Amino acid sequence: MNSDPAKVGRAPITATEKLIECLSKDGCVIATDFTSVEDLAQVQDDVNPYMEGYTEIRAHLFPPQYRWCGGIFGRSETVRNRWLAEENLDLVRDHFLTTTLTPPGGYDGATFESKPVLAFSVTLDIGPGAKQQPLHRDDYLYFHRHRDLTKSGYEIGTDMMMLMFVPAVKTTIENGATLVVPGSHLWDDVRTPVDNEVCYATMTPGEVLLVLGSTWHAGGGNVTTDVRRPQHTFFFTRGMYRPEENPYLSYSPQQVLSWSEKSQSLAGMNRDTLAFDRTNYLVPSALYAESTKAQIPDK
Repeated sequence: MNSDPAKVGRAPITATEKLIECLSKDGCVIATDFTSVEDLAQVQDDVNPYMEGYTEIRAHLFPPQYRWCGGIFGRSETVRNRWLAEENLDLVRDHFLTTTLTPPGGYDGATFESKPVLAFSVTLDIGPGAKQQPLHRDDYLYFHRHRDLTKSGYEIGTDMMMLMFVPAVKTTIENGATLVVPGSHLWDDVRTPVDNEVCYATMTPGEVLLVLGSTWHAGGGNVTTDVRRPQHTFFFTRGMYRPEENPYLSYSPQQVLSWSEKSQSLAGMNRDTLAFDRTNYLVPSALYAESTKAQIPDK
């Protein structure tokens, strides 16, 4: 495996055109200057009370050295209002995952737009002795099929997911830095990685790794004896697909109503789409608001 961190492109989070160029070419990129040490510490404080350890019900998902906290979008205001509301991240995410449609017929030429939504948010804390994950593509969660684009080049619309990894500590080969295979987002479903195509995305606190859903990658093995590697992980998907994490059971109506409209939209609670996530024609945030009003007796 290639340990040269230069194999994974780097650009400041403000250099959106460069980030988009790297993602189109390699399927992965490290964005620098994404967050501060103070915000990293705050998010860690937000999730620490909810971290869970090994349980039999999740034995098939995580080795015993892992700890985790799910639903961190709902647990951390810093995640919602600073990290995932970052405007440059919006531009990159929207470039790859926004879907538009101008249907024929009686729509008077109207174009409908479906923005990306958050599909999953989790903190994974990889302890000493944890083995490397198998290399994989996360868009297989949605039974996604891949065409060979190695000759034609990347085509917008072929990806349905984007992944985002925010390390809470310096990530090294030894403590389990994420493995990525640059260029593998262009492969079909037959080709698989070989060792010399795999490299490590080593990072310092403040950086973030962006990976397209079609890119082969894996969590690294932690071969240290005393270093844990917490990392905050986010999956985004096209808005017309079902998220992996059920937001309606993960977050209470009271939580949702306390969020900004942008946070509600990213969690799929007030998306202005043709027919998704509605109850009696109300999006969840509106339904929650109506239910809250109904519980307050008139004076």
